[in-house]
Amino acid sequence: MFVKSMLAFVGSVAALSNGFASATSIPVVNSDFNATSTGSYKVVLNGTSATAPANDYVTPAADTAMPSWGVVVQSPQTPGTPGYWSVGFQTLAQGNITAGATGTQMAFANGGMNLIYQDVGAVTANTTYTLTVGVGSPGSGYGSSASDKATIALANGTVGTGSGSYATLPTINAANESTFSTTLGTLTDNSVTLTTGATASGDLTIILENATPQFSTGTTVLESQVNFNNVLVNSSPVPEPTSIAILGLAAGAMCLLGRRKSLPIS
Repeated sequence: MFVKSMLAFVGSVAALSNGFASATSIPVVNSDFNATSTGSYKVVLNGTSATAPANDYVTPAADTAMPSWGVVVQSPQTPGTPGYWSVGFQTLAQGNITAGATGTQMAFANGGMNLIYQDVGAVTANTTYTLTVGVGSPGSGYGSSASDKATIALANGTVGTGSGSYATLPTINAANESTFSTTLGTLTDNSVTLTTGATASGDLTIILENATPQFSTGTTVLESQVNFNNVLVNSSPVPEPTSIAILGLAAGAMCLLGRRKSLPIS
């Protein structure tokens, strides 16, 4: 009877631990940037630093070129000086990308400091969110080089329209952003995580950028063109203290069961 009870208990704990490891996919609309007219090249925002505002934006609702994705341009270049930036989507062939993408199109961000973002809904408490994005640089052209970098981030907040042409970004912590070198001609998966605490509110926002900013410090290094595709977000529950305690009891019970089996029969 004791053995059967212990086995049932261990089975219940195993099911509980499997629940800890399970990940749920969070819907990302137009995650591969293919929900557009096939074979087209479209700039959502562009301009020179002499003719365009230092900050400009297009909300997801107004973005007909890349449905469900918003764009924020924060070009730090001084008005009147040479410079060009653009952000939009293009085909893999136009961007000279030969591997790592899904479909035939991808987003691009070139020059300046360009953000592509999407709000994927409300966060829940005690949850780890993982963002994975295929990122790369053109195999040739567009001023790209092997030293180019990109940044991806998750933010617990929403991108606001601010005032005038300025968009307001949510607070981003250093632990929730990742800057890395891109690969020429290939999109490579890169990931970053965000974990909520016992209480949580607000939304989860994906942020993709062609520059090398540390959002948490405000420093920026401009890069050449960077391409994005295959945007995925998963969520996994974080074990609560009581659940961890149950797993500890289970481990002790298994040790006890093993010791009981090893005792000589008198």
